Formats: sequence, structure tokens, C-alpha cells
Amino acid sequence: MRRRSNNFWAARRATTLIEVIAGLVILGTILAALLIARGRFARQEAMAQRTLSATRSLDALVSQWMNGPVSAIPVNDRGDLGESNQTWRTHLIPDPSAESVGARVMRVEVFDRAGRQPIVTLDLLLQAKERS
Repeated sequence: MRRRSNNFWAARRATTLIEVIAGLVILGTILAALLIARGRFARQEAMAQRTLSATRSLDALVSQWMNGPVSAIPVNDRGDLGESNQTWRTHLIPDPSAESVGARVMRVEVFDRAGRQPIVTLDLLLQAKERS
């Protein structure tokens, strides 16, 4: 009795062109997906670093403002944020509940010079008038 397995493997020795192409397509798809994911990760990491930098700089700036008199806090103003490529802007936000307790809400926004959307936004509750 002859074995069938010898005949099967003898006929199956070579890989067909279609199998090679299918393997290359699968490998290319995996490689492309990895490269796209890496690019997205790099963009997210860069944005996170800009946000952290802006948050640290804004924290130092607001600490400086809060250590001085209320009248020295720049309302409806803008300026550069340290050595980074970022700017800050302040403006008052109408808030009846804050006004009812003798305060006002000031929003501080941090922008990249090239961006239109704020990177970091902070709302501060300020005394309406400095007490003597």
C-alpha cells in the first residue's frame, strides 16, 4: 500500500505566486497600520508636551498675579508666556452669581502663536473691589 502523504507533499513543495502576494499584502497592511499609529502617537505626545509647558508657565504667572494686589491683575489684556512660543489673554466673563457675592470671573487663555484654539483655559474668581 502506498502512502498518500508522500504524493501530497511532493505536489505541495512550491509556494504559489498568489500566496506570496497575499502574504506581502498582509505584511504591508500591518506595516502601514503601525506607521499611522506611530504618527498619531507622536502628534498626541507633542500636544501633551505643549499643554504641560503652558500649564506650568500659566501656574507661575497666576501665582505672581495672586501674590500682588487685585488691582495689579491684568484684566482684558494679553502678553507673552515666558520663553515659550505661547501667549496669554484675559477677559471678563459675565456671571450673575459671582456678581451677587461681590466678585467677577476672569478667564485666562493660553494659545500657541500659530493656533486659534486655546491650549489651556483657566477661570479665576476675583474680588470686585480691593478691601482697604
